[in-house]
Amino acid sequence: MKQERKYAGLNVKVLFALLLFFANTTAGSAQTFLFEQETVPAEWAAGQGTLSVTGKHWKEGTRSLRWTTSGTSVLTVTVPAFTASTGNSAFLQVYTPVPANDTLVVEFMAQSVVRRTANYLLNYKGWREFNRAYTEYVSNVSFTVTSVRFTLKPASAGERSICFDDVRLNQPTAASRIIGSQWLLDRQYFKSNNEQLNLFANPTDIPLAEPRPEEITGLQSLRLKYQPAPAAGTFANLVSAKNYVNSLSIVRNDDGTVSGTVIPTSASALTTAAVTDYLTKLEVLAAEGLKDEATLTLFRNFLDHLLEQGLGEGANFIIKSNDYTASRTIPARLLNLLPACSPEQKKEVLKLARWISYYGMVYEPEATCLATLNSDVVYLYLPYMVTIALFHDEDAVAVREMKAVKRFIDRNTMYTPGGNDILKPDGTGFHHGTHYNNYMYSYQTWAETLIALSATSFSMDQEAYRRFRKAVIAKYTMATKDLGNTRHYANALAGRNPFASGIQVFFNRNLMEQLIVAGGAILGTPIDTELAAAYNYFFDTPKYDVPEKNYDGFYQFNYSPAAIFRKGNWVATMRAPTTKFWGAEIYSGENRFGRYQSHGTLDITYRGTQATSGYPGSSNGGGWDWNVIPGTTTVHYTSWTDMMPNKTTTDRFDQYTKTKNFSGALAWGDCGIFATDFDQIDNWGSQKFVPTNLVFKKSMMAFGDLIISLGSNISSGGTYSNSMTTATNLFQNLISSQSKALNVNGTEINAAYQAELPGDRHNWLISPQGTGYFIPQGNDALSVMYGTQKTPYETGTDAASPVTSATASKAFLDHGVKPSGKSHHFVVVPAATPLIMQQLAANPAEIYQVQSQTSTLHAVHYFPTKTTAYSFFAAHFNIAFGIVKSSTAEHLLMHRSDHASGLQYFAASNPNLKPVNDALYGWKATTSQTTLTLDGNWYLLDDAAGVKIYPPEAGQTQLTLTFNEGEPLYFTLKPEGYTSVSRPEESEWVVVRNHQNILSVELQDPSVQGVRLTLYSPDGKQLVHTTFASQHQQIVLPGLSPGFYVVRLIASNGKTKTIKLKQ
Repeated sequence: MKQERKYAGLNVKVLFALLLFFANTTAGSAQTFLFEQETVPAEWAAGQGTLSVTGKHWKEGTRSLRWTTSGTSVLTVTVPAFTASTGNSAFLQVYTPVPANDTLVVEFMAQSVVRRTANYLLNYKGWREFNRAYTEYVSNVSFTVTSVRFTLKPASAGERSICFDDVRLNQPTAASRIIGSQWLLDRQYFKSNNEQLNLFANPTDIPLAEPRPEEITGLQSLRLKYQPAPAAGTFANLVSAKNYVNSLSIVRNDDGTVSGTVIPTSASALTTAAVTDYLTKLEVLAAEGLKDEATLTLFRNFLDHLLEQGLGEGANFIIKSNDYTASRTIPARLLNLLPACSPEQKKEVLKLARWISYYGMVYEPEATCLATLNSDVVYLYLPYMVTIALFHDEDAVAVREMKAVKRFIDRNTMYTPGGNDILKPDGTGFHHGTHYNNYMYSYQTWAETLIALSATSFSMDQEAYRRFRKAVIAKYTMATKDLGNTRHYANALAGRNPFASGIQVFFNRNLMEQLIVAGGAILGTPIDTELAAAYNYFFDTPKYDVPEKNYDGFYQFNYSPAAIFRKGNWVATMRAPTTKFWGAEIYSGENRFGRYQSHGTLDITYRGTQATSGYPGSSNGGGWDWNVIPGTTTVHYTSWTDMMPNKTTTDRFDQYTKTKNFSGALAWGDCGIFATDFDQIDNWGSQKFVPTNLVFKKSMMAFGDLIISLGSNISSGGTYSNSMTTATNLFQNLISSQSKALNVNGTEINAAYQAELPGDRHNWLISPQGTGYFIPQGNDALSVMYGTQKTPYETGTDAASPVTSATASKAFLDHGVKPSGKSHHFVVVPAATPLIMQQLAANPAEIYQVQSQTSTLHAVHYFPTKTTAYSFFAAHFNIAFGIVKSSTAEHLLMHRSDHASGLQYFAASNPNLKPVNDALYGWKATTSQTTLTLDGNWYLLDDAAGVKIYPPEAGQTQLTLTFNEGEPLYFTLKPEGYTSVSRPEESEWVVVRNHQNILSVELQDPSVQGVRLTLYSPDGKQLVHTTFASQHQQIVLPGLSPGFYVVRLIASNGKTKTIKLKQ
């Protein structure tokens, strides 16, 4: 009986639900008006003007209600009472024949009390939706609606005639809708689907002015370059388009408007496929219409019908940001219609193009413009923004719009705070909140546009151009060299696209050649000599006759955070995440095993194809051991399924750190440091992995031709499987025709091999791709392998049973299962030979010495250049070596002493950007400080920004360093009694003068037969390197920013001279 009563109760509930449904449906019908009857519904009463049912315009059925009036007028609709609450909306279609900018005030009333007021702008031509939830007002409290009052407030004198159709005052709120431009006056009440409306609302802040002659010339030149033209279709396409348009029964009314079969224009109906189909038909008709008058009439009728039906400015249509194809083809097809349009249609097409192409960004207010920049907009829409601006009929309007577009192009080069797109002070390009080279294919569109504009009055500003050039060179600096376009980054920079296109440089040789010329036009020179010098280096060519610039050296990118150390044919990439910058991005079906790709990476890539660097030859990554990423410290998974976020192929994950932000680099010309203090996070919204609680501290110190890697405080633990070892990975190479034998302590191996070499002796390896590894005595056991491995695709589809086998070689230091307080120490030698490795292993103490490897300080002294590198992970005192005795906070420091002159050279940075929350940008970098105590009495040789020195006291000197945005500080200290000429016997052999960026060098000593001259930037980077033998030599310097530069001259007889240039 209980069971029967349960079912009976359920039936009662179901019956009640059905009754409620039908009651609401009936009530909703009572507030619905379709105007298909021949008379005006009794519920509709006009206080002013006249109401009539018309068959000229409609959006449902074949009729609508027309209200003809003049002046401020009122129309009232009485309806059966219903509740306006959280789940229902007012929906109606409103037609206006011209965009008169009248306001239609719509008031929803309970008896005689106004409870909701909407301000609806008649700023369009044709039909648009009034589609608004009852919660999108000042108040969202439920109330009873008994009537609706419409008040038409005209913007100018004259008769008005507007129509209503498909009025549904009590319908469920639509699941999808776009808030159109007609809601401009009430936009503050819409909290979603309002991006286009907010852009539309940006004020036009550039005044109209009489165009100058050079502006008219620029317009004419650019209109030729950007002239749109409709693409002709096949004969079958043309017939199909004509048949479709004829099926719509479009007729031209006596007032010039059109009528025809309804075209659905709701958000659900205006899909990208539907809009593409409409525009494809229009384009085919436009191309034929330029040759045939009858087809042109058909085209214009169809276009007018689409515009009047609602596919115009403010339309219920948006292109999804990840739909790259539609984002490019839809605006292109739309603008291609312009040559076949009537003047009035041209205006409406340009307005629609603005609506769907993010054009409102060109008028973003200065206070917020940096927060709205987006590399996708540059990549996808910038050419269409230019076209929209150019093809206004009035030249004065076109010039104003081109000024706005030019400003937008310049603004995109400005350095943005926090994780916002696009550019950062170090030259990195951002998307998805982090440095993302793969998405910087936007530079291609950007460059093509600034090249097109370069010889006009709308060209990029010089400072904006210099920022863009810096970003382009930064991309090349991170990648391998090549004669053509086959160059690649390390996989640590791949984002969610491992290998293949994810590490490809999307900025080709031809584009750079064009940019060199365009850059010259912008800078007022024949060519951009700085970019030309970079081109000569990266493409290994003497194509441009400009001073040589060698990009070999060490580079810091603390907004990545990453370091690049490059020489000859190799590039070393170092990278690790922070709480703000992820090291790996994992998407549904993409990069499913990529969480380790930047866990303290030290990866050596080589000139050539990706196979030359030991990477997979295919884009799916099959055959690559996702645990063993060169240089990283990781917990090796034994289940590929466990390595995917939430053990699925779909869950999202970005690999940040849990709390740590000290990760990044210090560059000092041909040497530098990368360091990271790492604690792994396993959550992203919710827990995605069984926690391994992995932590470590790592430093990579680059000198000469080697990188010394130190690790400390390596620990992991948790409930994960005891089969998962923690390791510091040296390398992994997939064997290909580009590989050689693996060399283990002098023995070549190219057959199956697996060994664990004990840590009680020195070991050295050369990977099959040619990278040497010296592992000194005292490390954990070294695991080395050469043979076959089977691993899954990056998509994760074969995680349970991988299908791809590959021959691979790899090596790692095995720290054991769930270790605590472990460390590592090894040296990486790119492009190594057995002789080099044997010499290094025989006596490493002649080359370098590890001075400290604790939880607060890693330090190494490199003997050949007398340079000491310090990674301060925290305050550290009572240092027993060198002149640096203490530091009060984390930072990176390098010191070099010149014993002949007594000068002490320093470089310092703090890669921790010290992020703080920010309402506009999410977060912003802040400054940080450390105070150093030095042994001895020292004074600043020259003032240096960010460096404050105190008078020596008791044989010690203190100075405070202030760091900002990860940028480096360079300063020199002098001893007491120092004079600028410390070695007079060597000071007069050469005279150097600088005049207007031309360096004149005159040799005073006849015994000097040749000179090598090098110019260094304020941050220690080599800008010019040249040799000459003439007594008088002139050297044209590249465009130099303000600051102090160093010129170093070395004579053939060994004499030297160093001078400082102030620019």
